[in-house]
Amino acid sequence: MSCTGYSIHKCVYDVYGLSLNVVTDLKPVAQEIDSVLAPFLFVSKKPAKTYEVVISRAEVPKEITCPRGMRQFWAGTSRDGTRMVFWTGEGVHQLDILGAVSTFINIPSRCAKITVTEGKEWYAANMPLLLVLSEFLRTIGHHVIHAASLVCDKKGEKNGIIIAGGSGRGKTTTALAFSGAGMKLLADDMTFVANAPSNGLVIWGLQKPCKVHRKTLEMLKWLENLPQRPVIGSDEVLVDMSKHFGGACQIRVKPKVLIFLDDRNMKEHRINPLSKIDAIKRLAGENVRALDSNARGATGETFRMLGTLVGRCDCYLLSAGPDVADIHKIFTSLLR
Repeated sequence: MSCTGYSIHKCVYDVYGLSLNVVTDLKPVAQEIDSVLAPFLFVSKKPAKTYEVVISRAEVPKEITCPRGMRQFWAGTSRDGTRMVFWTGEGVHQLDILGAVSTFINIPSRCAKITVTEGKEWYAANMPLLLVLSEFLRTIGHHVIHAASLVCDKKGEKNGIIIAGGSGRGKTTTALAFSGAGMKLLADDMTFVANAPSNGLVIWGLQKPCKVHRKTLEMLKWLENLPQRPVIGSDEVLVDMSKHFGGACQIRVKPKVLIFLDDRNMKEHRINPLSKIDAIKRLAGENVRALDSNARGATGETFRMLGTLVGRCDCYLLSAGPDVADIHKIFTSLLR
């Protein structure tokens, strides 16, 4: 099955058992969605849990207004300085990027609506769509973590490597340095963790352009040969890694190593073992912003998945030195 024409874009994607029906009449949005979800175009007759997202154009408010029956969960700014607020209620969520896009998610009804202001269409196919997909996937046991991930093939065995750390720590740069050394990139900032019936705990990612700071292009010269386009309002570019995925976007692999990024230093790469207790504290602090007092509901399920992930991995703390391009060399001994 393939997508229809772009006058009205209707397409169904089967993402590991979740059937996502996307409807939009916005051509730029449709094209961006295809670039990320094309590997999951629905081709099987196997029944799947069906969800729907409708994306349309309308004027989005520029002022903060709390939706009825919701409360503010978090607030911040996007990379170009635009104000963002995330609201939550009983079974519903809403993400407002003021003056640009509003995303409403109704989990019990399995539907979402993304409304985008004219001229801001590029927003809709990025954070809002990925948020919708993440919330829907969590209902079938796939939990997203803020981390990069790769596949390392050693002696015919595929091992998953996860790189975690707060914003600005260098997850994308470190992951791309590994990718340049021959590892397959699964994700540069959103890694999904799930229990597969046949394989146990696995990780996987979505194929999408990587946001790269111009300093990263200077450190990893090979990136300059890849297709690039600017990111509005920042000193970053989007680098198209699709040809370097090598089908990795459809690979699910067992996690082996979990690396947390510490502050960089000006001498040499340093890596040290990290205790399981410290690892779960770091991972939960970076991925679970508000825990239920009794670890209940969807947040509790995510927290328990983080604990399982840490238990299955060898955990390390890494402080990168000046020459990031050769950082992969210190990991040869970790994947025994």
